[in-house]
Amino acid sequence: MMTSNANTPKEKKFYEFTTTYINPRTSSKDEYFIQMKLEGNKLDFTAEKKNDISEIKYTSSSSFEELKQNRILNLFSSINEIYESILGFIKNNNESSENNQLIYIEKEGSLNLKIPINLGKIEEIYFELKAQEYTIEEKYKNLLDIVNDLRKRVKNLEMQNQENKEITAEANNKEIKGIKFKDSKIIKEDEGNMIKNWMINKDDFNTILLYRATRDGDTAEKICEKCEKKGPTIHVFKLTNGFRFGIYVQKDLLKESKIEDPSFFAFSLTNKKRYYPKNKESIYLQYLFKDYLFYSCCNGNIDVNNNCLNPNRIWINNEMLSNCNQEELCGLYKKDYATLSEYEVFQMKY
Repeated sequence: MMTSNANTPKEKKFYEFTTTYINPRTSSKDEYFIQMKLEGNKLDFTAEKKNDISEIKYTSSSSFEELKQNRILNLFSSINEIYESILGFIKNNNESSENNQLIYIEKEGSLNLKIPINLGKIEEIYFELKAQEYTIEEKYKNLLDIVNDLRKRVKNLEMQNQENKEITAEANNKEIKGIKFKDSKIIKEDEGNMIKNWMINKDDFNTILLYRATRDGDTAEKICEKCEKKGPTIHVFKLTNGFRFGIYVQKDLLKESKIEDPSFFAFSLTNKKRYYPKNKESIYLQYLFKDYLFYSCCNGNIDVNNNCLNPNRIWINNEMLSNCNQEELCGLYKKDYATLSEYEVFQMKY
């Protein structure tokens, strides 16, 4: 057992180091600059957050008698021994590749500095550092210090502003790329993300409006001319009752051909839901087949007839879809025929 020595000579030493605080809720990281100082019978700690323009620092000051109230630190015979033991750990910690976290924040206005000490086994001691504002005398010794501090603040603000601009620009680019259906009269601006999230492939994509019935004509020949062999396409329909729905087709559309497409799904923009076929193995599409502009089948149909904007030219019997009926998908109740007010086809470009 170590014993106390009342005639401990006065010491004056200090050591500076950095450590990281990791917020447990957000996982964000902040670096802190720490100064440990031994002067006479006092062991002081001061902590500042790096690149922080606030006037706050965190401090603690303990005498040897106060430190000895701790059962672990009571084993040391002098405050110098405590300082050297802490210093040894900090130096080893800074050289370690693990970059251990030494700071914990449990309540507003203070932080805890955790220091493990090796006494045959690792024992942890904590120093509570309380927040306080810097005095003018502490911060500035002359006019040049004030000017330099202002320059530092301006630089930090400019860096933060530039970082915010870059984050905003990146977010805007992500928002624009792949989730906007420009020029659509059916898909609303905020529905692009929803459609993208329904895709198996979550990569960003651009959209090209291939066909619009009110612009290009509502004949089967016209849609074939505009949409054949265009790769993945999204077809969206708007009925005169206001319901909006659509289908996703991954395969090329080919005139008078039967196309197997297990990636096919339908969706409701009105109800914000996606619907898969009951049996993906038997889904197929017949495009421009006989008198039909578009025909899909798997124990059910979505048929768009030639001259599709005329009354009752779309026929919907969607028993092919799981957990869905005509009323939910397109607002039809006890009938299968409906009238289109608009029909659009978009090509997807990855």
